[in-house]
Amino acid sequence: MDALKALKVSEEIAMRDVILFGEQRREPVVHFLNAGPIRAKFQDGELRYLCVGDKEIVRRIYFAVRDERWDTVMPEFSAMNVQKQENGFKITMNAVSRNDVADFTWSAEITGTPDGKITFKAGGQAGREFKSYRVGICVLYGAESLAGQAFETIDDKGAATAGQFSQNVSPKHLASNFRTLRYTTADGMEVTAALAEGQFAMEDQRLFGDSSYKAFSGIPYKYPNVPKGEKGEQVLTLEVKNAKEQPTAGPVRITLGEAAAGAKLPKMAKPDSSKKPGGFMSFNDPKHAEADHVSFAYNPAAHMPDDDTFMENATAILDQVRSVRAYAAKAKFCIEPITINSPYPRPGADPRNEGLFAAAWCTRVMKYAALAGVDEAAFGVGAGTGYAARVLEDFVKNQGAKVLLTTIAPAAPPSVDAFAIDAKDSTVVWLINLTDQPQKAVVSLPNATRAELARLNEKTRTKFESLRAAVENGELAAELAAFEVCRITVKK
Repeated sequence: MDALKALKVSEEIAMRDVILFGEQRREPVVHFLNAGPIRAKFQDGELRYLCVGDKEIVRRIYFAVRDERWDTVMPEFSAMNVQKQENGFKITMNAVSRNDVADFTWSAEITGTPDGKITFKAGGQAGREFKSYRVGICVLYGAESLAGQAFETIDDKGAATAGQFSQNVSPKHLASNFRTLRYTTADGMEVTAALAEGQFAMEDQRLFGDSSYKAFSGIPYKYPNVPKGEKGEQVLTLEVKNAKEQPTAGPVRITLGEAAAGAKLPKMAKPDSSKKPGGFMSFNDPKHAEADHVSFAYNPAAHMPDDDTFMENATAILDQVRSVRAYAAKAKFCIEPITINSPYPRPGADPRNEGLFAAAWCTRVMKYAALAGVDEAAFGVGAGTGYAARVLEDFVKNQGAKVLLTTIAPAAPPSVDAFAIDAKDSTVVWLINLTDQPQKAVVSLPNATRAELARLNEKTRTKFESLRAAVENGELAAELAAFEVCRITVKK
């Protein structure tokens, strides 16, 4: 009986994976950790969403192997040990990053201590000589949290240089040849990331569809050749001082505001199948200055292929369009194609196209395209009969509608997003679970007593399930299933 029960559970997990991701998956190792005031998510050998209070201080810390195509070679882990300690942690892991053109075996040790300090030590060697443009530790800084924030870099001789996380997309490196980057928030918190040896440079990844700035480094090989057997190691330290209080626990709370200036639900178009699924957008090209039409592709997969990366990167669309509008004020904007398919060689389309993941991702992308005032959007996601198709059909009905501002708290780390429009006879709010775990949300609807809900989740499958709900004391509470999209309609 135990064997039959285990088999049934295994089959249910496999079916759930197919519904969510379009394929069966290996169960991920996920831990939520603390290093004093710093909270972080650990997954796939990476620290993600490093937050203090309600502030994301660093988006991600990880060890990256890039091949000759600039493709990130994802690691396979042979060993991983996570020890949670009182207000701290210690992680050890062994991995190999290998594909048809690259082969690098590496190990890492990550420690977090109660004084607000994290040390990330990683190193290894190539199993054979291969071409690469970078093998080393990367630190991502989230644009939503830090755009406009001043920082200071320090080189290996101790010289300091002032800089800023740019508001508009920057085609130039934000900083070069530094070992340490530090910044101080408005409330006095000091955040410092430093390499023991070597140096960083930092680029604006929004150029490529990411929503972050990347401080990148490399083990000092003679690039582009990584020699067989030559060992290399790096040590990064992240430290926080003058940290503030932790946020209170509870559901994500959503408040609707006024119509956002210039924001509208884009016209839906069919993608041109001949266009590539990604690429570099020139955000300071003078030819756009007098253009009446600007078109570019959007793809979140330039640097990392994981679910968190795809979801977080959707916000980059708002920055991309705003940056081009800074010198092409007359232009109408079309994003084509919008896709999650990799720009690198892969055996087929991304399986997530057919899962609930794609529906949640498309809804979030539509939010930021709408806030940017994009005129036309062409989604190349799924076969047209699955979960993503249902939400895209929903948007067709409301093309051109005004978009309302939404306040979401806490916003970091991201778990639920919300998207609202002012339709002809109603206010429509889409709630989006950005994760594969249940999430609770509360929407403030002060002038309503009842609402109509339409839910798309792993139980309703590819159809929205409609029901009515009471609005109590001006609030509507909802528990969202994994990657659920829930549409709330309140009649005027």
